[in-house]
Amino acid sequence: MSKELSQFNRVKFIAYRTAMKLRALQKRLCLDLVDIPMLEKCFSRLAGLSNEESPGLEGMVSSLLPLFEQLHAKHPQMVRSVALAVDLCINFLLNLFDPSRDGLLRVLSFKIALVVFSNAQLEDKYRFLFNLVAQDGQADQKHVALLLYDLIQIPKLVGEAAAFGGSNVEPSTTSSEDARDFARMVRNKFSRSKSSLGYLPVDVG
Repeated sequence: MSKELSQFNRVKFIAYRTAMKLRALQKRLCLDLVDIPMLEKCFSRLAGLSNEESPGLEGMVSSLLPLFEQLHAKHPQMVRSVALAVDLCINFLLNLFDPSRDGLLRVLSFKIALVVFSNAQLEDKYRFLFNLVAQDGQADQKHVALLLYDLIQIPKLVGEAAAFGGSNVEPSTTSSEDARDFARMVRNKFSRSKSSLGYLPVDVG
């Protein structure tokens, strides 16, 4: 997959280059076939775990296997092997959040990556991501920072993090008022090209 993505490095403009890499990843993982209701069903299988806990290999398999079985039934020509699709997705998630395989991948990280690469409208992704860390419609700076830190790992994996604020998420979480208000946070923080979520609009999924 790394070799496949490297071909896009010749693209000069960062937004186009990032979009092409993310789209290639999305299609390779078959996540362009996944919508939000399918993800909600997938995540329900982890209902007994908090966001900070690790789903473990067993938890990821139990969540992803029914998802890709459903995709295989609907799109047999695109998802030819359920086992291969599950294995590829799990390896991608581990490379993204736990490259040393120390068991550090959290339920929150698992959900974030799948939402980002799903086939959903941009605002629906914003709302779903925010709700992952919100309580009663509000999220404090700490939880928003956790969300943004995980999100920046995605362009980082494809070598484009510097264009979206690097690993420092503090500029996006300095205002607790913005962090608590979803609409304002989307408008003032996430929509900026230099923010940790600035890459999401270039993901054509």
